Amino acid sequence: QCVQAKNVTSPSFQVFSNLCLKINVKLGGINSILVPSIRSKVFNEPLLFLGASIFHPSVYDINNQSIAAVVGSMDAHPSRYTSTVLLQQYRQENIQELSSMVKELLIMFYKSTGGFKPHRVILY
Repeated sequence: QCVQAKNVTSPSFQVFSNLCLKINVKLGGINSILVPSIRSKVFNEPLLFLGASIFHPSVYDINNQSIAAVVGSMDAHPSRYTSTVLLQQYRQENIQELSSMVKELLIMFYKSTGGFKPHRVILY
């Protein structure tokens, strides 16, 4: 985990806590899950959460391409996520390659869950 020296020379408990959480996830750990007593029955079946967004650079940016990203859950909790990111036409409000990005995340979900296909997909 990269960290600036100024943040660890006299760190607070919160800084160390955040570092530990980031390192734990990067090593494959799980930081939090829903307690079984409050989990909805919807979680009893494989469920894929997807989040999508587009970032538009400033009008003064030489590149002038927008960045489209889709993030998907990769486990049953859901607590692990991965993403796909693509450049697309400047100021385009729709994700042009959404279907291929979702397909890529579906394949990753299938592989990371040991061959389970999601019974439901929630896109937000």
